[in-house]
Amino acid sequence: MAVETKVGLNKPLVTPFPLEGHLYHRRKTHGIRIRPRRKTLGLKHLILAFFLIIGFFFLLAQVYYYLISCEKLTIKHVFINCREEGPRQTAENFLRGRNLGNLLICDLEYLRNTLISLPGIKDARLVKQLPDTLKVEIVPREPKFYVFRGSYQLVDEEGKLVASFPSLPDNNFPLVEDFQAFQEGYEEKIRTAWQCLEHLSSEIRKQIIVMTFEKEGSISVQLAEDPVRIIIDEEDFAEKLTYYLANRDKLKELFGELEYVDLRIKDRVYFKQLNPHPDKLLEGKKEVG
Repeated sequence: MAVETKVGLNKPLVTPFPLEGHLYHRRKTHGIRIRPRRKTLGLKHLILAFFLIIGFFFLLAQVYYYLISCEKLTIKHVFINCREEGPRQTAENFLRGRNLGNLLICDLEYLRNTLISLPGIKDARLVKQLPDTLKVEIVPREPKFYVFRGSYQLVDEEGKLVASFPSLPDNNFPLVEDFQAFQEGYEEKIRTAWQCLEHLSSEIRKQIIVMTFEKEGSISVQLAEDPVRIIIDEEDFAEKLTYYLANRDKLKELFGELEYVDLRIKDRVYFKQLNPHPDKLLEGKKEVG
C-alpha cells in the first residue's frame, strides 16, 4: 500500500532553531512612552520665595548688627607682654584710654602697624580673646649705638629709633657720627657701622666711644682712655682693630705718644707721632726692623 506525503512549496524543509531569531534580531517594543508632566511655579510661589529670601538676609543683618553693637563684646581688657619695660610702657601709654571698639570688628593689622611705628617696638602680635579681651605681645628693638641727628638717638641695627635724648646720656653704646650729619646715605652708613661692630667681641665693642664716617670714605675710631685716633675702613674692621689693641702698648713704647694710626692698608701700619722725636723714631724703626 503506497503512502502519499504532501509538502507545501512555500514551507521550508528545515525548521529553524527557536532561539535563532532572538540572537540576530532586536525585540521590537510595542507601546507608547509617556513623559511625566512638568510642574510650573505659580506667581504665589515666586512671591513667597522672594519674601523668604528677604527675610533671611534681614535676619542675618539683625544678628550682625547685634554682635557689633553688643556691649559684652566691647574691648575692656588689654594685656601687654614684653620683656623690656620701656617698649611695654610705650605700648601701654598708647592703648590706655583708647576706645578700641567691638572685639569682632577690631582691625588688628592697623593696630599692629601703629604699634611698630612707636619708638622701641620692632614687632607686635595681637590676639582676640572672647568676650572682651585683647592680648598684645611686644617684640622690642635692641639698641646698638647712638647717632646724632638733631638730637642724640639710640637706634638698633636698622637705624630705627629706640629712644631720643637732648644730650648724650652715657657711654654704654658707641656714638656713630657722620661728617655730613647723615644728610645722605643714612641707612647704608648705619648698615656699614653695624657690620663693623657685630663681629667684635663685647669687651672690645665697649671700648669704642666714637665711630665717625670721614669725608674721604674712611672710618675713624676713638677708644676709651686712648687719645690715639684710629683710621680704618670697613674691610677686615674687626681684625685690624684687634691687631691695634694687641700692639698699642708696643707702639707707644717704641715711638712715644701717637696722634693717629692708619690701618687701612692690610699688613701695613702708618702713624703720626704727637710730639716727633727723630731719635725715638729712628730707634723704633730699628726695633721694628
